[in-house]
Amino acid sequence: MVLLSSAAALSFLRPAPAQAQSVPVTVGYRDFYFGTQVNSTPTGEKAESKLWWNDGLWWGSLWDATLGKYAIHKYNQSTQCWTSTGVAIDNRTASKTDVLWDGTHLYIASHTGVDQSGRLYRYSYNTSMQSYSLDAGFPVNVNNSKSEALVLSKDSTDQLWVTWVEGGKVKINRTTGTNVLNSYLRFAVSGLSGAVLSAKLRLNVVNASTDGGEVYAVSNDYNSTATPLSVVGIAAVGNWVEFVVTAAISGNGTFSFGLKNNSSDDVHYSSREGTNKPELVVQFVAGSLAGHDSFEDATAPISLPEGYRLNQNYPNPFNGQTIIEYALPAASEVRLGIYNSLGQIVRRLVEESQSEGYKRVLWDGRDDYGVSVGSGVYFYQLEADLIV
Repeated sequence: MVLLSSAAALSFLRPAPAQAQSVPVTVGYRDFYFGTQVNSTPTGEKAESKLWWNDGLWWGSLWDATLGKYAIHKYNQSTQCWTSTGVAIDNRTASKTDVLWDGTHLYIASHTGVDQSGRLYRYSYNTSMQSYSLDAGFPVNVNNSKSEALVLSKDSTDQLWVTWVEGGKVKINRTTGTNVLNSYLRFAVSGLSGAVLSAKLRLNVVNASTDGGEVYAVSNDYNSTATPLSVVGIAAVGNWVEFVVTAAISGNGTFSFGLKNNSSDDVHYSSREGTNKPELVVQFVAGSLAGHDSFEDATAPISLPEGYRLNQNYPNPFNGQTIIEYALPAASEVRLGIYNSLGQIVRRLVEESQSEGYKRVLWDGRDDYGVSVGSGVYFYQLEADLIV
């Protein structure tokens, strides 16, 4: 320290004490490294949490460079390092998350500023294994919009709430049962060249319920029609349930639907990340062939069948006409015929090469000569590339 004195008109400098030698030290720990290929912009004022405390440990939603997606990480206090558990969250590299641990389940709301959907993930925790597993039926879409922030919370009545900003407005969504939010589905339909005859929203059940829920036509601001388009009762695991949404499909375009479950007995359907993705099947008139109408399907989103499949005709029994649906995983030589109880061919409905996809054909109850067949039991058989 240097002191200057002017007492009695005398000036002098007091010698400064010797400076201590600077000794380099290591303080703290290097932070988690997100890599160079991911969004590393800080959230700033966005109230999104990436960490939670459970089972005496810190956990985090962080990027896993090996998996190439966001994953659940565990913090090791002794090494001061984050270790990936290998449980993936969201494979969208630009996604951001808000997490909530309620003591029983881990909820993660994930969103991006690019992709048109916010997703809710729910995980269960295994204490003995110190691991998390994604619950059946998740993720579910909580909106169909991109957003800078998506915040998740839970109130005293055990309802979950998500909040986001869209178009200068604050919007919210909430659960209606036990932690399953209303879900939104959006489909782009193209390729329709004739009048729409019917449209069905097909969903695969992964968690059974006595209340399969109801479907509404939904606009871009998530306001639904006053009454549901279709309602489903019992939904059994592994089954496909079908909601009739014909009234909402006017032709080519983008169509949105809202799913609502009014019971505490939650139903879970497979999401687009699952094996059995949601399907919108639209039936339209494409022409006329030899006494029976020919139909084509516009299915969105486009997803190829995993194997050959021949479905039960409907209606059954029928009076006048019935529809037969089948699926081709690859382009095939297809033969579809109607047989009587003696095994004799009655009607050849399809004999042609067909592309892969979901198909259907209508039988008008007539034979190959255009004559109406009598009442009785008939069988139909599909042959595709020698597979029966």
